[in-house]
Amino acid sequence: MKLGKISVIGVGLVLLVVALFIYTQDSRKEEKAYNPPQMSQKQYDVLLKEVDDIQKLLAKKGGFYEQVAEEMKKEGYNYSIAGIIYSKDDIRLNIIVPNNNVVTAQEQEQVNKIFKDAIIKNNLDPLAFKIEVTQGG
Repeated sequence: MKLGKISVIGVGLVLLVVALFIYTQDSRKEEKAYNPPQMSQKQYDVLLKEVDDIQKLLAKKGGFYEQVAEEMKKEGYNYSIAGIIYSKDDIRLNIIVPNNNVVTAQEQEQVNKIFKDAIIKNNLDPLAFKIEVTQGG
């Protein structure tokens, strides 16, 4: 009878150790899976300046954002822009139209054309921009 209890406790402890081992291995894999590239302070400063320069270029008086605003107004679009600039090669713009307007495929094409024309007019890299037109609040 005592040997049975000891065996059950022993097997339970072995299972517990195995479970803990598997758990710690899985958590290490997750840590390795998300490992963003590390950059030096100098690289970070260069990237930050680059992003700041691009933002200033897009927002300057008479620049990209104003040109787009004029064209969008001419076409009768009410919109807002949510943008993220990761680098000079990765600029993401989400064009949001109000909830009461349904965005058709034709309107998406027209809005994309307005933005792409402004990109070309301002000698910006069209491949750097990812433009998405969505319906939202």
